[in-house]
Amino acid sequence: MSEWHQQKPDYLGNLDGNSATEPVVESETNLDYKDMYLRCLADFQNYRKRVEKERLDSKEFANLEAVKEMLPVLDTFERACKSSDTHINVVYQCFYGMLQKLGLEPLEAWATKFDPNIHEAIEMEDVDNEKLDGIVTQEMLRGFNFKGRLLRPAMVKVGVKK
Repeated sequence: MSEWHQQKPDYLGNLDGNSATEPVVESETNLDYKDMYLRCLADFQNYRKRVEKERLDSKEFANLEAVKEMLPVLDTFERACKSSDTHINVVYQCFYGMLQKLGLEPLEAWATKFDPNIHEAIEMEDVDNEKLDGIVTQEMLRGFNFKGRLLRPAMVKVGVKK
């Protein structure tokens, strides 16, 4: 406890018969009030930190829903690029680049071990090779993260040993 809490200020003089330099003995009630004060102060500091973190998170992920709504358009562009001319490919590249600048990150699924946290198994495929057991053999629909958070799982075909 700091010195100013233990001593009465000089301007109060000798109001209770003690000299101004004698330490004030803290009663149990005062200690309870001090404890409540310190707990309230700690709670308030934790509240401020939590609110600041929530504010930063909401700012960082403000575009999440908008990007999620654009994913079907991106899927359509990808399909069109596979069967069409280069003009659509240019539009696709611009659109995809814009989404990446906002925080969209593609998930790598093909030839990786199936992970139910980021993959959604649509189909199982019998495989002869034991090395392909539990491995993604085909990506049906690409999955995406948004600034590190899963936005959409990849829809995949998984190899299963016979």
